[in-house]
Amino acid sequence: MPRVTAEQIARLMETAPSAWFDDIRDRAIMWLFIATDAEPSELARMRPDDVDLASGSVALKEPNGNARSCALGPEAITALREYVAARARWPHAVIYGLWLGGSGEMGSEEIVRIARDRGARAGLGDVLHPPHEH
Repeated sequence: MPRVTAEQIARLMETAPSAWFDDIRDRAIMWLFIATDAEPSELARMRPDDVDLASGSVALKEPNGNARSCALGPEAITALREYVAARARWPHAVIYGLWLGGSGEMGSEEIVRIARDRGARAGLGDVLHPPHEH
């Protein structure tokens, strides 16, 4: 059962409505959290070649180096396609990981900040990356 409802998804996406780079990137990050239940570190480790838009899947790498393939739904594929196109226009994008921010490659902390910020803006709290019990 998905942990994010359709109504919550709509509210989250309303926080990133524009064609500005940050909104495009944040929509893709939100959809990947929703579609894959990934950890922020898995998203941070993504490289451009981990995205296969033709098959509609992404490869996520765990800390131990194991990779898992995740199929994406149409909304996630669209968001990722838009981000990949926007990312290609970034200067020096080829030398960085998949997720780009104001100072280059984004790490886990920046990805968590985006998830928490978008959840707060939507009035949903930490719905995208709730604390896990370990």
